[in-house]
Amino acid sequence: MKYVKAFFMFWFDFLIGDTPEIFVGALIVLGVAAVAAKSSISTELLPALVIVTLVLSVGWAVTRSVLKTKR
Repeated sequence: MKYVKAFFMFWFDFLIGDTPEIFVGALIVLGVAAVAAKSSISTELLPALVIVTLVLSVGWAVTRSVLKTKR
């Protein structure tokens, strides 16, 4: 049982790590891509969605960094 827990803890730390926002953003982008692939929705907006996700994650990281240095 110890090895199973260690296995799942590794994947949790690897995928989510310190920034769960990036993981959630990636899941949202993948979900939108899956829905777009199954329906007639245009996939031209997917790169824009990826860029928005990256900009938001960098913004959160900068905000955290600034708040850490002010303490």
